[in-house]
Formats: sequence, structure tokens, C-alpha cells
Amino acid sequence: MIKAVQGKMKPVQEIVKEEMTSELKLTEADQEEMRYISEKCTNRGQSAEKDRFKYEVQIKIIDIEEGLSNLEIKTNNFPANSEFIYSKRRVKPLIFDSQNSLTAQPPF
Repeated sequence: MIKAVQGKMKPVQEIVKEEMTSELKLTEADQEEMRYISEKCTNRGQSAEKDRFKYEVQIKIIDIEEGLSNLEIKTNNFPANSEFIYSKRRVKPLIFDSQNSLTAQPPF
């Protein structure tokens, strides 16, 4: 009797198994849609990373600009040093035969 029931159940089990696997098989359109969604999610992730990188770079640029503006403000607060305002002759004139290069007559 058990064998008779098992014999009848096998075809039923195979039918149920076939129906379940057929429902699980994706159509070509479903697979294409899944690929599209997957690519879209990947692109969103990359886009988010790019946006985060751009944001961090922008913050660093702002920090550098603030530092430069602070330096410009600080340099204007120092009193003027005459050594930097007036140009002094730093080069000694060359001397040839008791004449320096500034007073020598040209040879022609």
C-alpha cells in the first residue's frame, strides 16, 4: 500500500517540481531589466563616490583660499621695513685699471 501511494506521488512531485522551476526561470526581458537595474545601481554608486570626492576637494580648496586670505591680511598689518621699500645697490662695481665699470668710457 505504501508503495502504491509512493508510486502515485512521484508523478505529482515531478509536476510540482517542473511548475516551480518554470516559475523561477526568468524571461529574457526580465533578465534585461535586472541587468539595467544593476547597472543603474552601480552607476549611482560611482556617481555618489564622485560627488563625495568633488565635495572633499571643494572643501580643501576653500581651506587653502581662506589660508591665503589670512596670510594677505597678516602681511598688511606689519609695519613697512625700509630694507624692502628702498632698493639698495647690492652689486659692487667691477674695477679695471683703476676705473670702475660705471665710470669707464666705452672703447669706441
